[in-house]
Amino acid sequence: MSMQIYTYSNPYEIDREPFWNLIKNCPQFCVSQTMVNGLSEIYLELRHGKLSTVDRLVTSLYDEWYDNTELYIEQYATIDNIISKDKGISEDIRRSLSFNKKDLLDSIRLLCELGIEVNKIDRVELSRQQLFLVGLYNRVIKSYGIFKFDKERKNTQIEAAIKSALMDANKGSISDEINTNTIVFHGIHQFTPMILKSIEEVSKYKNVVLLFNYQQQYKNIYQTWIDVYSAFDIPLHSQFNNEFKATALLPLSYQGNLLGEKIGQLSEGSDKLFQAEFSNISVLEFDNVTEFAGYVAEEYESAAKIFDEANDDEKQRRSVLFYMKEQFYSVNNEVNDILKIYFPEQFGERHFLSYPIGQFFIAIADMWNEETGELLIKNMNSIVECLNSGIIVEERKGELVSVFNKTSIYFSREENIEAIISKLKALQIRIKRIGRKSLRNDSNEGELSRLNYYNVSVEELSRLITGLEELNEVAHLFYEDFEQEEANFKTFYSRVKEFIQNKILIEDKLEKDFKDIIVRLLSRLEKSERIKTSGTFSCLKETMSFYLKQESKKGNSANWIVRDFEQIDGDVLKSINQPDDIIYHFCCVSDADMSTSVGLKMPWPLDLHFFELAYLPYDWKYQVFIKSLKEYKSFKKYALVYGLLFNRRKFKLSYVKNENEICNEMYYAFKILGLRPGNSPSNEKNSQKQKVKVNQSPLKVDMRLESNDYYRWRICKYRFALESIIEGGTKYKEKFLILKYMEVLIENYVREELQGKRYLEQDLDKTLDDSYESIKEKFQFAIELDKIDIIARAKRYIIENIVNPNNNIFPVIDDNSLTHMRKKCDFINVKLSREEDKDTNILRDKLRTCNQKEIDAALNNNTLINVDFTTSVDLWCQYCANREICLECFKVIAD
Repeated sequence: MSMQIYTYSNPYEIDREPFWNLIKNCPQFCVSQTMVNGLSEIYLELRHGKLSTVDRLVTSLYDEWYDNTELYIEQYATIDNIISKDKGISEDIRRSLSFNKKDLLDSIRLLCELGIEVNKIDRVELSRQQLFLVGLYNRVIKSYGIFKFDKERKNTQIEAAIKSALMDANKGSISDEINTNTIVFHGIHQFTPMILKSIEEVSKYKNVVLLFNYQQQYKNIYQTWIDVYSAFDIPLHSQFNNEFKATALLPLSYQGNLLGEKIGQLSEGSDKLFQAEFSNISVLEFDNVTEFAGYVAEEYESAAKIFDEANDDEKQRRSVLFYMKEQFYSVNNEVNDILKIYFPEQFGERHFLSYPIGQFFIAIADMWNEETGELLIKNMNSIVECLNSGIIVEERKGELVSVFNKTSIYFSREENIEAIISKLKALQIRIKRIGRKSLRNDSNEGELSRLNYYNVSVEELSRLITGLEELNEVAHLFYEDFEQEEANFKTFYSRVKEFIQNKILIEDKLEKDFKDIIVRLLSRLEKSERIKTSGTFSCLKETMSFYLKQESKKGNSANWIVRDFEQIDGDVLKSINQPDDIIYHFCCVSDADMSTSVGLKMPWPLDLHFFELAYLPYDWKYQVFIKSLKEYKSFKKYALVYGLLFNRRKFKLSYVKNENEICNEMYYAFKILGLRPGNSPSNEKNSQKQKVKVNQSPLKVDMRLESNDYYRWRICKYRFALESIIEGGTKYKEKFLILKYMEVLIENYVREELQGKRYLEQDLDKTLDDSYESIKEKFQFAIELDKIDIIARAKRYIIENIVNPNNNIFPVIDDNSLTHMRKKCDFINVKLSREEDKDTNILRDKLRTCNQKEIDAALNNNTLINVDFTTSVDLWCQYCANREICLECFKVIAD
């Protein structure tokens, strides 16, 4: 069969080209879904199941390689076994490679797809890492059949793959009139080895037509297409007689069309550039990618509101993107990484492992130590993920996480789950012995009430201990003896499948959508029987995200909020039938982003140098692949011109000024044509924003408030609400403040012990040490270094602030002293001074002694009902027990 190349000048008038009758009834495989959508919008003849994407064809044609998770895991395990067990690899290289196994595998797969012959590689040109890659590649293709990729397809397989790809794109329906003797590949500039292999296989049995847009008057802009397609080494058929020129008859898009025309003329060195006036066009300047993401997010949220009001039929047929007034196309796709966080539902169905239940499997794998056969705790958040998953049974939802977070500082020095359980049992015994009533008293044991980990009940601790024991049992069920088993991947996933069926799927409270995900995950796990290989535990962890993923659901593919430039050529075709207020926004158009030279990101350690100098075959597929990689920079210029020329609605331009610590400049062509940078709309909106007052529900106080509550009220209304009303007093939660509180207790104990006695340093040192020893059991996370710091600070404070300098006597504790000591327990400091004014105590008026009459007058239901519990930011924020909730302390630190 044959292969032909055709071009067309105007994408709105392909049906006027002489080859139209040849292709109009044939399957067309387009570079993107957006091109499929655009062609469907313009050409009625191409509907009814004649259009699909080239990616769907590749998947159908090479499903055993291209989209085969089981094969990928087997290949990954093979690479992992070689790296971990080959005695010929030095330890330093082994450690280095262990962090790059996925890249190594992707590199080997790329070499397999290209059919690279090892004996033709010039090793002189290779780096040390590339030499290792070539050796590894040579080893696996000779010894492991799972890396062979040279199987030819029969005509029946080609036919089946074509129909499958068309049906997949058209809800199972294709036209009876379709002619599969000729196959069209439309608009492909960035050729992957898999696309090229597919074209080659199809061309053995079918007539293949390669089709793309070409404007002869902009030869330099379009030369990138000629350079890529000339590598096919076949004639190019073009009429070159249907040039498009900007016309005022298209008023909405005229200025954008004219700008595209002038950029094209600029590339040709035309002297007609300055006959057009573009000074009224501003290029929006965003300070950084985050600001740009915020701008896009506002547009998306506006569209989402319209979508929510649509009827069910429209919601079935359309997405939120349909209602966006601005359609975004970016040279740099980094903004989508931020938008995925804002709107995860828009970027395709969530991976099973991103759900709390999925996080459970990741967390226990991260904690499991295959050498000791136990759960080692590197990060307490891993346990939180497990407890939050819903797999560990709890009486009240969220109770286990709440109790764990309250007590985690108490056992923070422990490194495995058995030790944590042991510590919790000890805490349980201590709380049981003290009793809740004693905790609330102002006795020595009552001081424990300010420690968050003592504010839990014996029953709550029992339930947490049971939950952690259950977690430990599940971990041993999955991973015990993992590396000693044959075909251990298969065994592991069989256990996971059984666990999900018996533990999760039977839950009555599962939401319908999530239950559907579980069912599709089980469908994938049914295929675990195919995995014959064994691998290391680290390999299992690294590949878990590939396998613990539900089968894809039709219609749930990602819809990028900001599309890349490769999707412009199809999407702009829809503009001809869209409402007049639609705007096509070409963004991130800076010199730096427009100058990126390579489109396909090479997996380590491959690079363009490897393919250009180390390997020089004559195979046309290889030549096309390399040429398309090198031409990506030129492709972006073409895409911008194409988008401006053929858009039929309004347009916007923008760029990001600061990116990766580099100051970007607006695209040079815009500067030459007289365009000017303009402020982003988000900046203008921010300058107009007014301060919003939050309406609060009336607060009713059903407790007797005391002096320390009034002190909190004076210091910060928000702190008063959290500590006095919600928590019933100060509850220290983090290590820094708990150690400061320990320091205060030691100071107070020393004052009680030495009151009325003469100051002798050896007596003070002994009393400090005795005091620390007497309370250290309550602060089990403290280490020896903490002890040294605490005693040193307490000693300095006592000498400078407590001992009477006139007679060297420790004063007898009176009522004022007791009040002072209690204040320190709740506020850590009774004196705070700013650096610039060390003589002024900013807490003096806040902690001024008061009587109950003052308290009752200031803090009652009548006075509190209309109060805004606002924050008051100052140095005291650093010592607030709720500073990790409020976060205002970071303002003080920053200042």
